[in-house]
Formats: sequence, C-alpha cells, structure tokens
Amino acid sequence: QVGQGETQMISARRNSAALAVAGVCLVTACRTCSSEAKPVRVAVLTLTAPGEQSALAEAVTAVLEARLSQAKGIEVVERKQLEAVMQELRLATLTADSESALKLGKRVAANHVLLGTVAVVKASATLTARLTNLGTGIVSQAATASGEVANVLTLVDQLANELAAGLAATLPAFTVPDRIEQAPDFGLAWLMGLSAFYAGDCDRALGCFLRAKRFEPDDPTVRLFLVRAYLALGDPEHARVELRQLERASPHADETKEARSMLDR
Repeated sequence: QVGQGETQMISARRNSAALAVAGVCLVTACRTCSSEAKPVRVAVLTLTAPGEQSALAEAVTAVLEARLSQAKGIEVVERKQLEAVMQELRLATLTADSESALKLGKRVAANHVLLGTVAVVKASATLTARLTNLGTGIVSQAATASGEVANVLTLVDQLANELAAGLAATLPAFTVPDRIEQAPDFGLAWLMGLSAFYAGDCDRALGCFLRAKRFEPDDPTVRLFLVRAYLALGDPEHARVELRQLERASPHADETKEARSMLDR
C-alpha cells in the first residue's frame, strides 16, 4: 500500500512534470509566434518620373512609404539609413537601377526592395511598383494604379494596399482629406497640391502649397511651385514675393534659378 505522504509526493511530481511540459510548450509557442510576427523589412527607393514630374514622384514615394510603414507586418527602412548607405555606395540618388538597388537593399538588411515609376499624361496618372525579393533576386510582386491625377492620393493608397497584401500585411483604413485644412502633415498637403497642379486646378494647388509651406517654410521646391501657381493664376506680384523669399533662403538653389527665369520672361 502507498501511504498518504507518498501519494502526495507522486501527485506533486506529476504536477511538476505537467507544468514543465506546459512550460516547454509555452516557450515553443512563443518562439513560433515571435518568428511568425517578425515584420518584413522593405527598402523603398524613390519612384522615377520624366522631367518636371520628378517632384510628383518624390511626393508619391513619401506618402507610399508612410502608408506602408503603417502596415502590420511591414518594417520600412528609415530614409536616413538609406541615404547613409547610398553615400557609401556612391549612388547619386535613391532612384537607383535594379543592380544598385539590390546592393543597397542588402546593405540595410532589407528583405525586399521597392522600385517604381510615376507618369502623368494630360490629366491621367499611372503609378507602378515592384517588389524584389533580396533572397532570390526575383520580382515577387508588381502593382499598378491608374486614374485621374487629381485623385493621386487614392491611387497611392491603392498601390500601398496591393503591395501590403502581397506581403501578407494589412493596412489601416485611409481617408483622403476633404478640405486642404485637414491635411495633417507636409507629405499629404504637398501631394494634394501637386496632384491639383497637374490636374490644372491651380486655385486648389495654391491652397495646398500654402498649407505645405506652413510645415516646411524653407523648402525651395514648395516655393518654386508657389511661383508657378501664382503665375498660372495671373498674379506675378505674389510670385515675386515668393521669389524674394526663395532668394533669401536658398540663393544658389536650382529652384531659385528656375523661378527667377520664369519671372524674367
């Protein structure tokens, strides 16, 4: 017969073993969850565009990057880190060719590199993007969004959602601001202004550019487009005010030279 003390000892051993097994399972599960929850690291390079549309491409890239960074399951490489490595590799811009892009992505420990294009023809815009898997060197996903340039924010969101879905990530809902005053940051105000400008709505573009200037008062590209908007609206006096401010803040910038030549015509 087994005594009461020995029964209690056996029961305690069984409980201890059960707890140990449970502990191992818990640790294993945690490790599995940790592995599954590890975000995909993406290096977003500046989308390319022809000629004067480069400002629009840069604005699209900034908003696309911001949207992807909101996705659960995606980690976007910080732009400062990209620029630092770009300097090491002696790349002139972040609109690198495919070979340089792969090299850059590997240096920043990214899983994927994103490249793409922006093209505006009359009042229509086409945005393209492709994700290259750095483990295989193969394009793992391509996405395209086309529509009116006035709705470029919606196109960017469409592109971001397609890319996120391809990486098994989810994005929070996005609402395009109804009014200029609702633009919460420079990126949205600036892109709203550029989309309106290329759509020929210079009144709206002007309001958006002024909103963007509140966030980045010394940005020479914003001031250049303010000059363009004022001239398109037949207001050279306000255009000259922007030029004078541009000359004080960035006397040697290309934007200053271009704005001056526009007003000298």
